[in-house]
Amino acid sequence: ATRSDKGASTLALKRAHDRLRHGSCVLMAIDGTHGETGTPLPFLGREIHFQKGVGALCRLARVPVHPVSVRWDPGPTIRFRVHAAVANGEKGKQEDVLGASVRWLEKYLVEHPEQARPGRLRRYSAAPRLHPEPARRESGQAT
Repeated sequence: ATRSDKGASTLALKRAHDRLRHGSCVLMAIDGTHGETGTPLPFLGREIHFQKGVGALCRLARVPVHPVSVRWDPGPTIRFRVHAAVANGEKGKQEDVLGASVRWLEKYLVEHPEQARPGRLRRYSAAPRLHPEPARRESGQAT
């Protein structure tokens, strides 16, 4: 919802919480491009910062998290699919909720790489590797 305005972030979280309390659904993106403000987690062999809001909201509202995938099919068709819950706000900490959501996203993108947006792929590939590759030797160097 917001980048650096903590007041606006808090207000957005409160509004989302109110909607959930009244039986509505709330959609949130955990992989937003808000820089280093999120929680660093392992993702596709890299350390990526993910937004904390989904974990906080899930815990506050005591609701499950259901991932939603969006597929852009050939032609003017966009398909939304609500998947089985990956976490429940009544159990576990907000970090666990976020971690479960991130693991789901990673598995989904591995299974459906065509659904990864180029801008997000650039962001992921620019992040630090979890296990840096060893330095390569120049060809012809003695071992």
